[in-house]
Amino acid sequence: MTNVNLKGKNAIITGASKGIGKAVAMRLAENGINVAIAARTKGPLDEAVAEIKSKTGVKVIGVVTDVAKLPDLENLVNTAMKEFGHIDILVNNAGVRANIYSKNNPSKNLKSLFYTNISAMSA
Repeated sequence: MTNVNLKGKNAIITGASKGIGKAVAMRLAENGINVAIAARTKGPLDEAVAEIKSKTGVKVIGVVTDVAKLPDLENLVNTAMKEFGHIDILVNNAGVRANIYSKNNPSKNLKSLFYTNISAMSA
């Protein structure tokens, strides 16, 4: 990270229970940023929350969220706002890959791809 002091800022990171999203959440937390991490699956999300908390000491909350569903996104933001008071940083890491050429309902695959990867950014 650069020499900008972000300690005490608050972030939401989607797709953060593993991989790049979890690494981003960890790095932000290591720099003193409180993090609200979101993912669809509770088990891995809870594990990520526990790991980030134990290694960094900042406020960490996990919110089960499907970014393709507006009510889930509203819950994520409302929960983070209630916990932190305000949000300074948003990392939209969640995304899916779909085989839109699949013979098994390509329209459904395309809709899932759109709602997760595109619509979540505008909510």
